[in-house]
Formats: sequence, structure tokens, C-alpha cells
Amino acid sequence: METLRLLECSELEQMLACNNDHSLHLNMLLGKLDDPLIPKGQKLRLGMLYALRYQANGNLAAVKARLEDAGIGHDQIAVIDALLNYAGANRRGPAADDLFGPRGACSRACLVSA
Repeated sequence: METLRLLECSELEQMLACNNDHSLHLNMLLGKLDDPLIPKGQKLRLGMLYALRYQANGNLAAVKARLEDAGIGHDQIAVIDALLNYAGANRRGPAADDLFGPRGACSRACLVSA
């Protein structure tokens, strides 16, 4: 588990899902993306979760650039755009609960795990 740095990554995943602090999340994410001990797959997954969370107001360009700096290929980084095209806010529609809002699935899951 230490090899994959799962505890550090899962802490950020939980924060992205349950809290609304973009500045903190972006700083933490960029730190993880710069960490050479975190595997590329973990970094990409964190970038994908950030993209879903902050699709409308996030700094996706900076995240993608940092992923590229970490040695992740363009084809893998393109998965972020594919994810947003498949499951982003535009696909969920205005009638759907905001995924990360107070009535969204992630919010309900955070209440259960608390």
C-alpha cells in the first residue's frame, strides 16, 4: 500500500468528493502530480476526479500540463476529456442532482461514511 501511496491519494479523493475548497484541492492535487513516488495511474485518476468536480470553474489546463510534465502521455490525458464528454455536467443535464452538491450522490456517500 505504501508503494502506491494509497492513503495520501485516498485522502485527496475524499476531500474532492466531500468538501468545496477549490484552492486547497488544486494545490494538493498539483503537489501529488509533482510527487515522483505517486504512480502515473494514481495521478491520472486524481486528475479525472478533479475534472469532474471542478469542470465548470477548475484549472484543467494546469492539471493537464502537470500530468504531461509527470510523463503521462497525451493519449492518457485525453481520457479526462473523454470522461467529461461521457459523464460531465452537460451529460447529466440540469434536472439531475449536482454530483457534488448538497443533494448529490457524493454528498450522500460522505454522510454515510462520516
